[in-house]
Amino acid sequence: MNTNGPAPQDLAADRFAAFMVYLCDTLIAESFESRLPSALRHLLWSRLTTLAARFARLFAAPPRPHRPPPPPTPSRNPSPPRPKSAPAAPVDYILPRGFFWLRHILPVRFHRIICAQAELIHLLDDPAMIQLIFENPALGRALRPLCHMLGVSRPPHLAPPPRAVSPMPRRKRPKQNRRMPPGAIPDRITPPGPGSRFWPPWYKPLENPM
Repeated sequence: MNTNGPAPQDLAADRFAAFMVYLCDTLIAESFESRLPSALRHLLWSRLTTLAARFARLFAAPPRPHRPPPPPTPSRNPSPPRPKSAPAAPVDYILPRGFFWLRHILPVRFHRIICAQAELIHLLDDPAMIQLIFENPALGRALRPLCHMLGVSRPPHLAPPPRAVSPMPRRKRPKQNRRMPPGAIPDRITPPGPGSRFWPPWYKPLENPM
C-alpha cells in the first residue's frame, strides 16, 4: 500500500488552479448576463488566463534567490536625448486599476464574485499555501493582482519584498585651500595704488607739472 500522497504544496497549487477555472467561468457568465461588451470581456479573459499561466510558470520553476540590483556606475558622457515616441493609439476599452475594480465593470449582479472573494480569502489562509508562498515568494506576482481585482485585503505573508535601494555614490569635491599666506591680496580685491580707480585724485601725481 502506497502511503506517499501528494505534498501539501502540490495540493495548494491544484486548489488554486481549480479556483482560477471557477473564477473564469463565473466572470464570463456574469459578463454575458451584464451585457458586457465583447472587447472588454476579451480583456478580462486575457487578464485571468495570464495570471493563471504566471502562477503555473512560477510554481514549476525553482525559487530564485533575491539579487540586489547592481550599483549605478557614474558616466561622465551625457546620454543622448531619447526620441519622442509616437502617441499611443486610442483604445475603446481598458480595464480599471482601482481597488476592487471588478465591481465597476460588473455592477449589476456580483453575488458570484462575492463567493469567489470568500474562496480566495480561504485559499490564502490555507497553511499549505502560506508555506508555498514562503518558499517561493515570486508567486505573489500572480496572487497580489487577484487580491486587488477581487477587493481582498492583502495578508502579511503576501507583502512584496522590500526593494534594495543602492545609495548613490557621493561626488568628492576638490579641497580648497582657504588659507592665504600673510601679505597676499585676493584677486577679487583691487590692490591699492595709483592705478586703482578708488585711489583719490589728489593722491595721483600730475601728468604735466609746471
